[in-house]
Amino acid sequence: DDVVLAGKPLPAGKYTLWTIPGPDHWQVVINGQTGQWGTEYDETKDVFRAEVPARTVPESEEKLEIDFVEQPGGADLVLHWD
Repeated sequence: DDVVLAGKPLPAGKYTLWTIPGPDHWQVVINGQTGQWGTEYDETKDVFRAEVPARTVPESEEKLEIDFVEQPGGADLVLHWD
């Protein structure tokens, strides 16, 4: 289904999710290239980028967790990683 991510429309399809972490904000990148491995990233295939707030939580998370937290009219995508 089509979705809205970080206030931007994203048509239904297959994408890869990339992040550039920072202390106060993360850059979230939606990229149209799929099937690659590891760091084989082609910036020319970016669909869009969005800056999202980051926050520190008291518990550490060694592996990346991706959750959807239901909100009125949609959901928040939550990335939890230390």
